[in-house]
Amino acid sequence: LKTIIEGALEEKREPITAHAWRRQCVIDWPLKLMVIGRGKKRDRLLLFDMESDPQEQRDISSSRKDDMQRMRALQKKVG
Repeated sequence: LKTIIEGALEEKREPITAHAWRRQCVIDWPLKLMVIGRGKKRDRLLLFDMESDPQEQRDISSSRKDDMQRMRALQKKVG
């Protein structure tokens, strides 16, 4: 993941996922979708642009609706 996060990977790769208890992420460089399960409540969704925000401080999900839909579809497909 380090190579991808640092942007040093030249060739196009398939999206990758990671899972933990009640958490899942999908990375399709430079975007990262975090899905935080909250039991009976709706999942919390956070979208980050890791190229411009490598520390993942700014959730861009509300301003990038098309990217959010695409990443959510990827998450459902690979997750």
